[in-house]
Amino acid sequence: MSRIPYSRGRATGDAPGLARGYAPEVTFTVGQLVRTPALATRSLTPGVGEWRPVEWAHVCELSEPWEWIGDGALVMTTGLGVPAAVEAQCAYVRGMHDAGIVAVTIGQSMSAPPLSPQMLALATELDFPVLETALEMPFIRVAMGVAEANSLENQKRVRLTERLYAALRSHAGDVDLDGLLADVQELLGGVVTLRPEGTAERRKSHGEVEHVGPGLFETTLVAPGEPRLRVEYADATTPDYSVLQHAAAVVGSLLAARFAASRQDWLHGSLLLGDLLDAAIASEPAARFLDPHRIAPPYVMAAWRGSSVDGIEETHIALDAGGVRNLLTAKDGLVVVLGAAAQLEAIEAGLARFGPVAISAPFDEIADLPEAHRQVRLLLARAERSPGRTPSVLRFTDARPASLFLPDGPERLREAATIVLGPLLEYDRSRGTRLVPTLRVFLEENRSWVRSADRLYVHRQTLVSRISRIEEITGQRLNSISGAAELWHAIQAGVECGLLPPTQ
Repeated sequence: MSRIPYSRGRATGDAPGLARGYAPEVTFTVGQLVRTPALATRSLTPGVGEWRPVEWAHVCELSEPWEWIGDGALVMTTGLGVPAAVEAQCAYVRGMHDAGIVAVTIGQSMSAPPLSPQMLALATELDFPVLETALEMPFIRVAMGVAEANSLENQKRVRLTERLYAALRSHAGDVDLDGLLADVQELLGGVVTLRPEGTAERRKSHGEVEHVGPGLFETTLVAPGEPRLRVEYADATTPDYSVLQHAAAVVGSLLAARFAASRQDWLHGSLLLGDLLDAAIASEPAARFLDPHRIAPPYVMAAWRGSSVDGIEETHIALDAGGVRNLLTAKDGLVVVLGAAAQLEAIEAGLARFGPVAISAPFDEIADLPEAHRQVRLLLARAERSPGRTPSVLRFTDARPASLFLPDGPERLREAATIVLGPLLEYDRSRGTRLVPTLRVFLEENRSWVRSADRLYVHRQTLVSRISRIEEITGQRLNSISGAAELWHAIQAGVECGLLPPTQ
């Protein structure tokens, strides 16, 4: 694999195997020269180095032309400077190749000694073309032909570059990446695709075109994620590297614009979802605010535990890039996503790596969003109580009741919880105490005084005093199985119906 940085309008570095086909060439190539009848020049090493771009042509009759002529040049000689010895002929070819000279053409039947098979074999090995110009063809006409051809290629390059940027302008308004890629593909004459970022070493190579195979070229885009633009030509064409770089700049610009639009969409959506979860917006205007995000009912909510907001924006953008419209925010230690139930399978696939991920039941009205939030919190709370048996995706529609002894339906659950815990809840509301949370922690810790006091950050005697007050208000004794069971089932009923939070 060879890297071909753009330099002075041409590629540097060897890229064997590049030759035929048409795309806008970097400059006039050796292959074009030998296929131009008016220049009466043929190759003594057929097929060798025909990809090489000829920027200029100059006569040189010295035995070491590389001392005077360099990059991009075609050396023209009558043969006076060509040595007769085999070893010297090989050094002649190697010296020009190493200096960046693209080819040498020798006048037919002039002053050159016989060219040795060893010299031609070395030229083939180096992919260095050795040409022969007909006796009747003046070198000045060859030089003028190269200059004129390069001028025409420059005009083609300018026109093609203008059309690339015109394509960008036509698709910038709606940030239509697929449309732009289709236009770029038509202009370049090859198959254009975007690939994920490469290795760390490749990410440093912005502005370089890499030849990765016959007719296959890639370059890293200056865009979020540093993807790779790949252009593939069916006939192993040598493309114009400067035009490929302009194509990369055009695609990178639209990717950056799309990223900025997606980031703005995420920020607005995150604020909107946060307000919806806080019930800060009435359901009717909330539905109107949701319309620009193109999330159609029925809705579904997904959530997982996240200790920070790291990666939230990337998750939103990844879902959006996969065609999943979504609102995503962080709240109370959870990352919460609102999407369309019709895309539930794609949502689950995109979030499974964060597991366990809780999925609410589908709902049609924004007014039901708090209930969906309660459902996902409840599922995650259950998962924490049995971590070893938790699947990566938890669906509320598949969830079993927390206990077979609890009544069915939210209304009956609320009634059961209120009958037992109502006086305790009223006491907490009127006096600002925390007896219900204390009771819940005490039962969750299997009535352990030490663990409960540690978890509540209170002295053990304070806990004893609170439990005494709880028993007095509820009329239940916590040192008995029946009393503890009655209060535990009441707490579970309160959690299931939303009267109590899923976690304490």
